[in-house]
Amino acid sequence: MPIAPVTFYEVRCDEPDCKATTGELSGEYAAWVDAGQARDHWVDSDGIVLEDGRTFCYDHTKGKVCAYCDAEADLATDDDGETLCPKCISEAPSPTD
Repeated sequence: MPIAPVTFYEVRCDEPDCKATTGELSGEYAAWVDAGQARDHWVDSDGIVLEDGRTFCYDHTKGKVCAYCDAEADLATDDDGETLCPKCISEAPSPTD
């Protein structure tokens, strides 16, 4: 039986100095033969994949997507320190509600 190299995929956090990978998030699998499976597992393990392809582990998602809908554009931080998109800011209950 010949031995041949095989390509596997893992997702790594794009935050500088972060060493988180798909294998570290769940411990069940470290890499996949399909890049889509690796990305899906990353997201299922509370990581995020942004539209531009950057990936961040759970510890580094704050400030990169809306806290309520995962939107990536035009984000702002509210008085409670949550990152929100304009739509979710407009729908947020007022402090008197």
